[in-house]
Amino acid sequence: MMKKLLLFIVVLTSCLAMKAAPKDSTKVKFRYDVDFQMRFDNREYTRTHDAFTPSRTIFGARLSPYIGLGVNQGSKGEHKIMLGIDIMKNFGANPISTTIFGAEAPETSPSQENLALFREITLFYNYHRQIRRCGFTLTAGIFPRRFSTGEFSDVFFSDSLLFNDNNLEGLLLQFDRPKSHFELGVDWFGMYGVARKEKFMIFSTGVGEVLPWMKLGYSAYMFHHAGSRTAGGVVDNILMEPYIRFTAAPYTPLDVLDVKLGWTQAMQRERRIDHDFRLPGGLDLTFEISKWGAGIKNTAFYGQDMMPYYNFLDAKGNKYGNGLYLGNPFYRMRPQDMGNSFKFYDRLDIYYRPHLTDCLDLSVEVQIPFNGAYQGMAQVIYLRFNLDKLQHEIRSKRNKKLK
Repeated sequence: MMKKLLLFIVVLTSCLAMKAAPKDSTKVKFRYDVDFQMRFDNREYTRTHDAFTPSRTIFGARLSPYIGLGVNQGSKGEHKIMLGIDIMKNFGANPISTTIFGAEAPETSPSQENLALFREITLFYNYHRQIRRCGFTLTAGIFPRRFSTGEFSDVFFSDSLLFNDNNLEGLLLQFDRPKSHFELGVDWFGMYGVARKEKFMIFSTGVGEVLPWMKLGYSAYMFHHAGSRTAGGVVDNILMEPYIRFTAAPYTPLDVLDVKLGWTQAMQRERRIDHDFRLPGGLDLTFEISKWGAGIKNTAFYGQDMMPYYNFLDAKGNKYGNGLYLGNPFYRMRPQDMGNSFKFYDRLDIYYRPHLTDCLDLSVEVQIPFNGAYQGMAQVIYLRFNLDKLQHEIRSKRNKKLK
């Protein structure tokens, strides 16, 4: 069923692209972009035998340059063909010369040498067309994850995954109206092989303004986690979250005053084990307040174990773990808690995010998770420079002046 849905998306995309017949004058220009990220994430969690995730420090940087051609056809839209590369370094990960019990240690791997830091080639086609107040954007190929601007909570994707897995491989469709935004995409990140499992995801988000102070939205994905030649089996992992958001900042001196209330529902089945789907779910409440870049965000979740197959083994004896679940591991439960219906998870973020320039994002955070008890804390510093964001801001300001 999921593969048929994927085929339908590809056919729909082809039909939409065919409507962009060149009638206006065509202008070809050189296009370029540069994206830089640095993340320091020092995780100091409780060191118990049933800890949800180990303590560690993630400290690294990524540079992603892109070059290509842009073809502007006026009212018929603009096309871009881009080629780039991801260069990433985990600080301190240098090859060493040593042995452990007569065998070479993992740190001797040449994959940590300078030339091996060229992680992934990116290549993509992008098409954007504005029809009156409605916009349509199509992106296909290997392209930056940041192109998807929909909102996903931590139960969908963790902070570390978003930093380490920087690109999507597939297709992204985006639809914009003045008071709404919708996305539909495919990320194919596992090709069937001898040991490599077939993995792909169809995801979608949407949000619309109902009143000046209220929005309705949703986030969802269908994750197809199949087997390999040496480890068969299929796991269906479907996750969705409809939500309502209240925004009161325009009526106060604050920059942000938001309350988001949603219900997170999963449908999961390991076909070798279960005939019926497992249906964990829970209530998700997020509160955020900020002024002058300083703020507090609290996420409270009251629900069931959202990752029931996390510690299960596949047909070859490998744990599913974060290969099946891409979200924050604190949305699990301890083994002794299994069988109880609902548990409480909470995370408090204290942050400072000053506005420095239109193309630079800086965030300094302290994250404090609770799951049954205090779980420690993480200190995070995140820096991002994006040239295309600056160019977009310049174009927006110029268009406003013209109007």
